[in-house]
Amino acid sequence: MTDTITRLGEKAIIDEEGNVSGWLAPFGGPFNGKDLEGEFFSPRTEFALSTYPALPIMYAHGRDPEIEDAKVGSVAIKEIRDRGVWVQGQLDKQSQYYDVIRELAAKADVYWSSGAAPKFIKRDAKSGEIRKWPIIEATLTLIPANPLAEATVKEITTTTETTTETTMTIEDGG
Repeated sequence: MTDTITRLGEKAIIDEEGNVSGWLAPFGGPFNGKDLEGEFFSPRTEFALSTYPALPIMYAHGRDPEIEDAKVGSVAIKEIRDRGVWVQGQLDKQSQYYDVIRELAAKADVYWSSGAAPKFIKRDAKSGEIRKWPIIEATLTLIPANPLAEATVKEITTTTETTTETTMTIEDGG
């Protein structure tokens, strides 16, 4: 078990070259502007993005019994945009888990989750706003942040050079 607190982001976009991008820490949430725990990031949240030049990309915050805490890539670009923290990185093609993660992404099952050290996190207990969340890692996970969100899957077929888009709604089973 690690001493990292985690928050879920949105669907990760992974292309055929292993480039990965998406919203690591989106503002607001699907449930009256909050997440399942009644909390949310806002434009006022301090993410301390300049602390580390690159963030490690992990799988399941190092909690997967097979992959454990193996670093599977790096995030080099971290930007605060209108919807939250946008990241871009690269999966490590030398990682023994590279093909597994790419295969999961092809099934539209990989999402972002951010990790922060508990000692530095600050929350407004009354509103649920997360005021300080210094991100120390970016994780790819099978657990979506928003069980009601629509995800768009791009499937690239190299033989015909066509792109198809499929939109699916992930239903909340609970």
